[in-house]
Amino acid sequence: MARAEVRSLPKVLHLDHSVEAGGAELALVRLVNEADGWDPIVLLPQQPGDSVGVFNGLHDDIAMEKLGPTQRPGVSAKTALRGLLDFSGQILGQALAVRRSQAFKSADVIHANTSRSSLYGAIACLGSNKKLVLHLRDHVSKESLGRVGLLAFRHVALRRADGLIGNSKSTLATATHALGRRQIRSTVIPSSIGKVRVDISPEVSEVNPLRIGMVARIDPWKGQSLLIQAFALAFPKGNEQLFFAGGCLFGHEDYLAALKSEVISLGLQERVHFLGHVDEISALIPRWDVCVQASTRPEPLGQNVLQYLAAGRAVIASNEGGPAEWVRNSENGLLFEPRNQHSLAGALQMLASDRGLLRRLQQAAVATPGLMSDSEISTAHGVIFAEMLR
Repeated sequence: MARAEVRSLPKVLHLDHSVEAGGAELALVRLVNEADGWDPIVLLPQQPGDSVGVFNGLHDDIAMEKLGPTQRPGVSAKTALRGLLDFSGQILGQALAVRRSQAFKSADVIHANTSRSSLYGAIACLGSNKKLVLHLRDHVSKESLGRVGLLAFRHVALRRADGLIGNSKSTLATATHALGRRQIRSTVIPSSIGKVRVDISPEVSEVNPLRIGMVARIDPWKGQSLLIQAFALAFPKGNEQLFFAGGCLFGHEDYLAALKSEVISLGLQERVHFLGHVDEISALIPRWDVCVQASTRPEPLGQNVLQYLAAGRAVIASNEGGPAEWVRNSENGLLFEPRNQHSLAGALQMLASDRGLLRRLQQAAVATPGLMSDSEISTAHGVIFAEMLR
């Protein structure tokens, strides 16, 4: 695209508070790399060692700035006075840095990609004519944001917002409920999932021992322990294999150690594998027969369930939150009772014993209505950004 054409596009400033390879950050990188209909710039807090982490994946022609204080994880969940002061200082410091930046001054739309960046983005926008779009990737709830974070989000971010993008109907509903009678432009757009290929192998589906996988960061609420327990119930002996792909982010190293100890105590160390962060998820998922989402609280809907479906895998998901909007029981996947290891174990056994069902679910998964490419998702965002200016 010619430089003159780029300058005529709406300028969108994308805010994110972390450079870890979390779902929100990965989705933003994919979204901005496919930017269609707007001129993007990414603004991040300064990081130790001047790292940009996952944002190394941005195309070279996309502008990026780093300024303001480092946003340490977890402080919004603290209630002690020192923790609250720490949280407030980080938010206010970053809001001031954003407001003073040239990127903010030149932007038409401010797009806050996370709950934390929504807070300092909203404060930065106070008294300005900037259009603020909040991207809801977490439920607006105490479980997701912490007590202090929830109060701040409701009374600061939502009050200043001009538009909302939710990754699922479930996520958007938690915010619109908090808005009360206030009406603002709100829409559901699924997160960008990358170029996940379809590769359904009859040999894998009909002959080989079942290979089960989960893509999710290592975090207690993502349900890795629940899946290990269900796997042990379903296959106490046998050749079935279980794989976990996901980095240990935000200080959960102790949980990873506990998971490994649990695997050893169950005698599953030869059949359960922790792969860590995997860059090429699009190549990994098609190697599995069954993919699981087992979050222990309602999942907003990141990318893993959509990646599973797009790759033509047999999906097992908890029957609540965003995943239940996409997975139709016994049609394009199986739903189990939330937080119930016996229900999850039953679903695993069903697919292990009925390879015909497994194959049918794989074929139906890739045909799930509404699955979008990253390019289509980018176009949908461009429409929202343009509408903000009108």
